[in-house]
Parts: sequence; structure tokens; C-alpha cells
Amino acid sequence: MQGMIAAYERPQILERTRRGRLEKARRGEYVPWAYHCYGYRYLLKRHDSPPQVVVEPREAEVVRSLYRLLIEERLSCRRITKHLNEAHIPTPSGQNHVWQPATVRHILTNRVYAGHARYNYRQLALPRYRKKDEATLRSLKTGRHYRPASEWVWSEAPALIMADVYDKAQVQLQRNAEIAQKTYQPSSRRYLLRRLVKCGDCGLGMRGSRRRRSGKHAEYLYYDCKEHSPLTCRRVDRCPSRSVRAERLDSVVWQELCQLLQHPVMIPRLHQTWAETKEHNLSTLAAQQDQLRQRQQRLERQSQRLLDVEGVSELWIAYEMSRPNSYRLTNSPMTRSGLRAVCEKPIVRRTNRLIRVRRWRCVLSMFCVCCVPTACCSGPICRS
Repeated sequence: MQGMIAAYERPQILERTRRGRLEKARRGEYVPWAYHCYGYRYLLKRHDSPPQVVVEPREAEVVRSLYRLLIEERLSCRRITKHLNEAHIPTPSGQNHVWQPATVRHILTNRVYAGHARYNYRQLALPRYRKKDEATLRSLKTGRHYRPASEWVWSEAPALIMADVYDKAQVQLQRNAEIAQKTYQPSSRRYLLRRLVKCGDCGLGMRGSRRRRSGKHAEYLYYDCKEHSPLTCRRVDRCPSRSVRAERLDSVVWQELCQLLQHPVMIPRLHQTWAETKEHNLSTLAAQQDQLRQRQQRLERQSQRLLDVEGVSELWIAYEMSRPNSYRLTNSPMTRSGLRAVCEKPIVRRTNRLIRVRRWRCVLSMFCVCCVPTACCSGPICRS
């Protein structure tokens, strides 16, 4: 009954919370955009004063430099990202060591920096495609769709750039996208193994690239590992593998494919080998997951024992401090950590003794035939 009531109340609580936040956002008392926005710092509500948003000077200067590199020097998001990594500028989260082009593009398209913040502009919806199994999800609505513009809640934000600078940045981003599309489309059709080749050193995918040598009009196509530019795969070190000429690798694969088609008897055998390899990999992953799960349970039990020992020691110290004859303990040079160590010694000795008893019990159970459980150790020991 309680579970049914909780299942009924959960969506009600979520809806009431959403309406409350929406009303507070309309009054200017709820500013969720400033929680993790690069260039700003959120100050909590104190002494009946509304929450405030202040500008971080260093981060604000980085934001202005990004817009300057985009508009004045007309650099792409990837080149701006390389510039940030070469200057060793800390990332917005502080956890990653390198900037990502997606982060740079999010900053360049965020209209908060122009002084306009919006809320309630998106809603949960069913995604176009899923990357995870539906059985592992709590809710099927894992996508985001835009709401009608009439439902958006606008608020003012401390502007870091002018509105015309933001508009120029959007125009330049559109130009960069058009140039990249024109540059990429002709060459994308020339690779036979596009999105099929894997690097033998790091295991990442390989992408196609074209190069022109100085003094020659001919261009050469290559397969490069994605880790050659660590920005793409969020890694610091560069993959040591070399580039492969596309025409050479394509010809080798095409010859092997033609030979395979001339002998179709080998296709079922190859498919069976592939299926067995895949099943073996899945069983290996399942065994590793079980080992990790057992290790996690073991660590949880150990942490619980440590918490129990800590609680017992604290109670013992409190008891010793409350005794009338504990005046010497409090005035002695022994500190609280020393008392805790003294209290934990008998517990540690008892634990070690139990471990030794269990080990000897296992050893004896291997050699003794007639074994019965006893009340002292609750396990099999030899009668003799």
C-alpha cells in the first residue's frame, strides 16, 4: 500500500516542484542558468535577500577572447580549442585536462553572455534513437524538445559582450559550418573503408584525411587515427601509430573480399568464428563485472566494520572521560587519537584471532573426514 501511494505521489511532487520553480523564475528568485555557467558565480540566498550572480573576472576575459578569436581572426571551434590548450587555460569543470570543441561552441552560442537568460524552454520527450537498453532506464523520455516560445521565461543576466558581438559570432559560426561542409563533402566519398577501420595501437577508429604536397597538384588520401588529435577522444597523449595510404589499404581489403566471394564456403566458417569470439568476449566481460561487484561488496563490508570500530572506540572514550578516575587520562599527554588507538587494539586482536581460526578451520576441513560444527566456532573442526 505504501509503495502504491509513493508511486502516485512521485509525479505529483515533481509537478508541484516544477510549478514552484517556474513561479520563482518569473519573480527573479530562481536562476538555474548561473549554477554551472562559465564566467559567473552564483551566490546563495542569505538574510532574506534574493540570490545574486556575480562575474568572475578571469573567466569573463576568457569568454571575451573566444568571441574575439571567432569574429576578428575567423578561427574555427577546433582551432580555438587548440589555442586554449596551448595556453594551458583551466577548463570550466576543472576535471578535464583539455578543452573540447563542443564546450567552446556552447560558450559561443550561449546567449546568456549577451545579457539574456531563458528558462523553461525545453521539455522531456522521446529521443529519435537510443544508445542504451530501455530496460535499464527509469524513464523513456530521455530526449529534449523545445517548448513554444510563448512559454519561455526570460530574465536579465550580467552581460559580458554586446548584443551585436553575439550576432556577429552566430553569423561567423554559420560561415564556418558552410566552409567545412564544402571542404568535407567531395573527399568523404573516396574512402572505401570509411568508419570501418580501427587503429591497431589504441583501438580507436580511423578517419579519412587528404594531404597535398608542396609543388604538386595531386592530393593523397590517408587513414589517420582519431587519437592523433586528442581533442576528439578526450585524451592527453597522442597515438604513436602512423598514417596509412587509403589506396593501398583499400586495394588489399578489396582483393581479400573478392577472394572470399569466389569461395563462399568460407563465409559460414568466418561467421561462426566471429560469433564465438563475440560470445567469449561477452563472457569475459561478465566475469569481470562479477569480480568487480564482489570487490565492491567486500569493500562495503570493510567500510562498515571500520565504522563499527570507530563507533565503539568513540563510546569507550566517552565512557573513560565520564569516569571519576579518568582525571589522569584527560590531563595525561595521551591525546584523543592515542585513546582511540588503545581502544581499537583489543578489537583488532579479536578480529585477527577470528581470521586465524577461520583459516585453520578451512585447512582442517580439507584433511579431516569426520567433522562436526561446534558452538565455539560455528564451523567444522576435527573431533580428535
